[in-house]
Parts: sequence; C-alpha cells; structure tokens
Amino acid sequence: MKIILICTIFTLLIFGSDATENPDMNVTEVQVFIVYAYNLPDRDDGNDINDPFLQIKDSAGREVFRSPTQDNVQLPVFDPVSFNVFSSEVYNIEVRDNDVGPDDSLGSVAVPGRNLVGGLHRLSNPVGGSVEFLWKYPTQQPPTTTTTTTTTTPRTTITTTTTTTTQRTTTTPTTTTPRTTTWGRPSPPGPCSGDRCNGHGRIKGSLGALGSINVALALFARIVITL
Repeated sequence: MKIILICTIFTLLIFGSDATENPDMNVTEVQVFIVYAYNLPDRDDGNDINDPFLQIKDSAGREVFRSPTQDNVQLPVFDPVSFNVFSSEVYNIEVRDNDVGPDDSLGSVAVPGRNLVGGLHRLSNPVGGSVEFLWKYPTQQPPTTTTTTTTTTPRTTITTTTTTTTQRTTTTPTTTTPRTTTWGRPSPPGPCSGDRCNGHGRIKGSLGALGSINVALALFARIVITL
C-alpha cells in the first residue's frame, strides 16, 4: 500500500509540472466576433474595387473560418466571424481579394487566440492595412417562456346627475295703512242750520237746557226755605 502511494506522488511530481506550465493548452470555446478591416490596398485592375473575404487558418495551415465575399467593398466588415478558438493557438488572419484568377492577398497577420480581441493587428504582405476583432454578442436570446397573469378588475362607472332647481320667488309689495289714534279730542261736529246754530255755528239747545235746570233748582230751593 505504501509503495502504491509513493509511486502516485512521484508520478504527480514528474508530470504535474508539465501540466501547469501551459494551463490553457487545451482550453477551447466557440467565439463570435465582428472583424473590421481598414486601409486595405486596392489589388484589382483598372477602375474595379476589391472583392474581399476573410480567411483564418491555424498553425497547421488548416482553414478554420472563411467569410462570404463582399463585392466592391474597400472597407469591409465581416460579421459574424465564429470558430473554435484555442487560447494558445496562433492563427493566421488574412484578407484576400476574390478574383477570376488566383486570389490576391490584401494583407495577413499571425495572432495568438488569447490576443484576438484587444486592438488593431497590422497586416503585412502587403503592408498598409489592419484588422480589428471585437466580441460579437448574441442578438437572439434563448427562447424563454413567460407566463403573464392578467387580473381584470371590473370597472364600475357611476354617473352622478346633479339637478339644480332654481326657485323663483315673487314678492308682492304690501301696502300698510298706518292707524292714527287721537286721544281726548272728539271729532268736530257737523255743520248746523236754522235756529239751532248761533253765529259761531255751535248748538244753542244745549245751553238752553242747562239754564232751565238751573232755574228749576233755584225755585225748588226757595220753596224749601219758605216751608
């Protein structure tokens, strides 16, 4: 048992160091890019313009990606560019002009997989142009199931009718006749005529009656005294 344990430790010490020297040697993933090309030389004859396409090969010369050809484009954008990227692999990036005869190179550069994104890569053979790798994020997300619960609350519409009644009040003016009360003053007598009135219009019969009463009283007093 001890011999097996010692052999296992010895094996790890020998081969484990080589595994840790290149930890990403076998790291690979499919990556998606947008590749911009700038200042490409015009390799077409006459007044024609380049018909570029992008070609990527690994260090063994195997083609890992090739884009469609873009007709008559001087500043091409290759979108999308996707391939299985090994971080430690060195890739040959080349832009070529699609011709009827042999295709012309518009420039190439060798870039490690871990350094594809991170700046401009200057092209050579011929010189002058450059390419730039940018990450391409998926524009379509995986389908998701969304459950939407809609709760409908009945809307009660209350119509309020307000009736305004204007009452017209007719005020009839009331005429009040003041009552005049005269205390201690009799109404003036009516007019007199004939023998009953004196020169000032007073009644003489009243004075005559009073005089007869006085005469009768005087006579009655004399009779009593005589007796």
